[in-house]
Amino acid sequence: MRATLTTGWLLVWLVVGACGGDTRAPLEIEALDVVAPLPGSRVAAAYMTLSNTTTEPIVIERFTSPEFESVELHETRIEDGVARMHALTRLEIPPESSIVLESGGMHLMLVSPLDTGGTDRTIALHFHYDDAGVVIASADMRPRLAGAPAY
Repeated sequence: MRATLTTGWLLVWLVVGACGGDTRAPLEIEALDVVAPLPGSRVAAAYMTLSNTTTEPIVIERFTSPEFESVELHETRIEDGVARMHALTRLEIPPESSIVLESGGMHLMLVSPLDTGGTDRTIALHFHYDDAGVVIASADMRPRLAGAPAY
């Protein structure tokens, strides 16, 4: 059912584009950066900029990846001088605006890789939004730099 809805949305988008309307995707993902787990960990991280090109809010209800058991949205907050991570259940992007997912702020946690073949591979992320749309973005997973923050 979801594939049919996604295909339907893509068809509407293509027809609007052919008629001279805005040809940008409703949800754009830029600067996707997938960072390998720390040694001994089974959790990778992903950072990016998510842009809503529409005049209505976009709500991302879930994130998935065929390479990981689960993908979770987290936000790091400083509480009483200590950085703490909190799981978020959804992400709303206001109309015609962008949200940056970055280390030390909101970010994706990629939990339990299904293939433990190392970092030299491409990771696909699926962004499920507004009960109908799916955007797929991919990037090569890179090793975590020495001294870089955990998330």
